Amino acid sequence: WNVHFHETRDAIEEAMHVFAEQWKGELYVEYSNENWNNIIEADWLNKVAAMFPGDWPSVWNHLRMLTNEVGKIVHSILPSACVVMGTQSARYGITDGLLVGDKEHINAIAIAPYIGNVLRWPDTTKNLLIAIDAQLPQVKKDIAAQKKRADAHGLRLLGYEAGSHIWAKKADLPADEYGRMMEANASDEMAEIYDDFCTYWEDTVGDVCCMFNNC
Repeated sequence: WNVHFHETRDAIEEAMHVFAEQWKGELYVEYSNENWNNIIEADWLNKVAAMFPGDWPSVWNHLRMLTNEVGKIVHSILPSACVVMGTQSARYGITDGLLVGDKEHINAIAIAPYIGNVLRWPDTTKNLLIAIDAQLPQVKKDIAAQKKRADAHGLRLLGYEAGSHIWAKKADLPADEYGRMMEANASDEMAEIYDDFCTYWEDTVGDVCCMFNNC
C-alpha cells in the first residue's frame, strides 16, 4: 500500500483497521511512491528540497523521518506489516542518506534493479538482447551494494521493480520498434536473462522481488 503524502493520520488509521481485519498475508506499506524520485514525485520532492536548500542529507533525513512516523501508525494497528522505504538502486548516496537516524518502524528498503531502461534501441532484436544482457553485471553489483547497506541496519532488502524495463518512451514509435521490444520480451534469450537475474537475487538476497514488464 502506497500512502499518499497528503494522507491524514485519521485516514491512515482507518485504512489500517480495514487491512487488519481483511488482509491475508503480509502487508507492505510505503510512504508515497519513490519519494526520492524527481520525476514521479517532482512537486513533492521539490517542496521538501525547498525546506533544506542545497542540503540533500537533510532532505533524505526528512523523508526517512516521515516514513518512520507513518510506520509507527501502521505498526500500532498491524505490527506484522512491513514498512518499506524506497531508494534508488544505483545511487548509493541516497540510500546512505535515508538510513541515517531512527528507523524503529521501518522494516525494509526497496530497490528497482531493472534492466533495459536507458537503451537506445538497437536495430535488431538480437542486438537489443545483447545490450540488455550486458547490463546484468552492474545490476548485480547494485544489488550486492544495497544488500550490504540493508544488512548493516538490520533491514530487509526488497525488489519492487525488477526484470525487463523495455518500454515505449514516446507514443509515436515506429511499429517495427514496438515489434522488436515485444519479440525481445518474449524470447528464449530473455528467459535466460531472467533466470540469471532471479538466481542471483535468490542467492544474494532471498527475499521478495516483484517483476516489471511493459513494452
